[in-house]
Amino acid sequence: MRTCGNVGHFVLKNLPRYASRNVHGCISLSVMYYLNRLYFTINRQIGVKKIAKNAYNEDMNKLSEFCRTAAVVCTVFLFLCIPVTAEEISSARAQVQRETIVADAKKYIGSPYVDGAIGPDTFDCSGFIYFIARDAVSVQLPRTAKAIYSFVKVIPDSKLEPGDLVFFKTTESGTVSHVGLYIGKRQFIHAASDGPNNGVIASSLNEAYWKAHYAGAGKFLEPGDPAYSFADDTEDGAAGAGIPVKSAPEKKSAWEISSAEYGTAGGTSFFDS
Repeated sequence: MRTCGNVGHFVLKNLPRYASRNVHGCISLSVMYYLNRLYFTINRQIGVKKIAKNAYNEDMNKLSEFCRTAAVVCTVFLFLCIPVTAEEISSARAQVQRETIVADAKKYIGSPYVDGAIGPDTFDCSGFIYFIARDAVSVQLPRTAKAIYSFVKVIPDSKLEPGDLVFFKTTESGTVSHVGLYIGKRQFIHAASDGPNNGVIASSLNEAYWKAHYAGAGKFLEPGDPAYSFADDTEDGAAGAGIPVKSAPEKKSAWEISSAEYGTAGGTSFFDS
């Protein structure tokens, strides 16, 4: 009984976050703690009064036994609640990160494209993703689109959610050469190199160009809102993300990024649009 009460007291005083998002867990903690207090209060009262076997003593013993049983039940229920609550907390934290990086990315719409730039005023495509991941959520990603694709957890489109990355093969090499940040409503923000709409812009995955060059999606943040569904998150024009969607360029070029400039080993070069 003392162990049950001590556990309840410890969790109630030191780990309130476990119950803060779970009503049942909170109730279990409170009931367990106060049952423990009542149990020892009753036992002290019985000892002080030194009452022999009589109706009062028997009633107190029954109540004491009830408190002990109820506290054990609450303890079991509590530890069934804690894993669920911890998972909810992790999901909530990830959702905050996702909303943060999407909001941060939108601030840079209109920034010019400059080959090899990693911000804060100009970007190339992977430089933009590299910059906002580090600036918004303190995640250090590799420097090129191809390397980022190798770094992330590749996911099916059905698992895609705002804050994930989308990749494209835009060069004749047939390897991943372009990356953008998915923001919902079938839209992504990226640094485009060619065409009348270049620089950091928002584009649609439904555009013919991006559909034809789409390589897949990747996740570098933990899953966020479990209620989010990519299948139900249909595009709603400019109102979908609150920003204008720009058309894709007619063609894409490739640029070589030297190892001397970005510190890659052995003089290896990467192509990144």
